[in-house]
Amino acid sequence: MKLRHVRVVAVTAVVLVALTGARRSGGGGCSGDSDSGSSSTSTSGGVTSGGSSSGSSGTGGSGTDSATRDVTIADCKVNAERKVVARLRIDNPDAGTAMTYGITVEFKDAQGLSWGTASVFGHRVPAGQVSTVEAEGVYTGGRDGSEVTRCEVTSATRY
Repeated sequence: MKLRHVRVVAVTAVVLVALTGARRSGGGGCSGDSDSGSSSTSTSGGVTSGGSSSGSSGTGGSGTDSATRDVTIADCKVNAERKVVARLRIDNPDAGTAMTYGITVEFKDAQGLSWGTASVFGHRVPAGQVSTVEAEGVYTGGRDGSEVTRCEVTSATRY
């Protein structure tokens, strides 16, 4: 399968999850359940991980916690199989309801060019609990992955 086909499938999956989550949450993009920003960074193995953690300010929503705030990138790398891999920590702040998450992480170089995305969809986190999951995707570079210097959550949806 050609790279453009892989990208089309990935984008379609992200859109499908986003639309399904928005519909189940009462519709509309203003519900605060989806966010496309990142607000915290940490360094692990030479790669800066951008993500969000609970309590930090996000870029979307209407005063309620957004899904991106629930996600922290614990680690991200290009592995030996030449795949981009992000280890994600998801904190479900809702003590009364289990949530299902769809998350996409983008891997970038120092200039901001994308070298791949990793996604996980349908990951259920029990009410008030923390879960760890790995998102894996296709590395689009031609080298060993050393050009990847940071990664960030580009979308997160919960429903």
